[in-house]
Amino acid sequence: MRNLREKHSDLPKKLTPKARREAETKLRTDGRHCPTCLQRLASLSGKSQTANRCAACGAHRAAGKRCATCHEESVWEGKTSAACQSCGAHGSKLRVVAGALER
Repeated sequence: MRNLREKHSDLPKKLTPKARREAETKLRTDGRHCPTCLQRLASLSGKSQTANRCAACGAHRAAGKRCATCHEESVWEGKTSAACQSCGAHGSKLRVVAGALER
């Protein structure tokens, strides 16, 4: 009869993602987390939709602003930072929002 400690030592350890940047990008682009602070967005009562404003950081969807990387209109912006929900780009508003630094 095997000892319980031996039995549990044979089990593989919990897997962790090797590429942390990919795991972070998945949270930014899944639609259920805030792209700027990665907190889970509240769901609207009685509906299967998520809120349009983050309760933790106050970020909201910016209408009419495009991402500098993917040129999609899925930019969320807070007071000082912004993030794109389609490609996962994040940082300062000047870096994320297209047209902010016109050449």
